[in-house]
Amino acid sequence: ERDTLEKQKCRVAALKLFSRCCATASLDFVLQLRAEEGMDTVLQSLVLLCHHELLCLLMYGNPWRNEDLEESRKHRLQAVDTSLFLLASLAWQLSPLKDGLETEKWTIEGRVPREAQFGRTQVLLPSIVDMVFENASEEDFQPFLSSISAVRLLLEEPATP
Repeated sequence: ERDTLEKQKCRVAALKLFSRCCATASLDFVLQLRAEEGMDTVLQSLVLLCHHELLCLLMYGNPWRNEDLEESRKHRLQAVDTSLFLLASLAWQLSPLKDGLETEKWTIEGRVPREAQFGRTQVLLPSIVDMVFENASEEDFQPFLSSISAVRLLLEEPATP
């Protein structure tokens, strides 16, 4: 199925909606929602989307002579920016460093181990970090650096005493 500008606009609008939901409801609650059992959570979908959009941005490069591709790139950049912002927010929320507290395992309210939160998408996090850092010299990728620094916290296991 073809990825159209309309679908890209819808994804960006959905990300903005989730971002607003996270501003009024608990971030961990919103990100653990799923339509039904067996489906990806919002968090897992967020990681998949971010990875997909980064791959597309790198694959198509900077289309400076095609208006449709420029518009597509703009939507993809917005999707990555919002996705990374939400992932960075989660990273800081889960971080034992946020309150100067030490914890044995990073969990959402102590209930779910991080590996279970991300499920099959856990393996995509290092790739997302690498894609952003490796392309940090590109002007469009520079705004992602602050978020990706926080996302790196999701890759590192906290030290156990």
